[in-house]
Amino acid sequence: MAALLLCACGRDEVARLKELRHPVAPARPLGELLGACPLFTRVAWSATPRHDGSTLARATGIFNLDALVGKTAQGRSFTAQDRAALAKAGANLCYVLEYDFGRDAPQGRQAMQAVMLVTMDWTQPAPLQSDALLGEVASGVAGPALLAAATDAAAYCRARLSVPERK
Repeated sequence: MAALLLCACGRDEVARLKELRHPVAPARPLGELLGACPLFTRVAWSATPRHDGSTLARATGIFNLDALVGKTAQGRSFTAQDRAALAKAGANLCYVLEYDFGRDAPQGRQAMQAVMLVTMDWTQPAPLQSDALLGEVASGVAGPALLAAATDAAAYCRARLSVPERK
């Protein structure tokens, strides 16, 4: 048992994150779940050491916004105008899942789940309060959580673009 524990502690945290199984879809490891999702154009994996000796591992899925145009769920529709607002801002809409691997959480502890708007100049995170979006990612179907995030992101970009920059 001690050899198993030592082996697990020395493994790469990105590999550990990819092997984790989330309660939303326990039949598949996160690497497979996120990597095979048709809602993403790509998934990036990273790990960052922290000052307390733990490591923060991150999966970032970039949503395929073109594929969302015309999708509707629970009265929310992602339109071509929404897509254009995000394009004008140069923004990607991303799903981010972070796990902390440390002494107090050797198996990993979910540290953050968020939707992020990312451009070359700014990032706007929106922490998620439930696993609804991950459930949609697991199913590969854009539902109300993703469409709400995408339309809210478009509205944010429109508002940001309409405000003149401070000099």
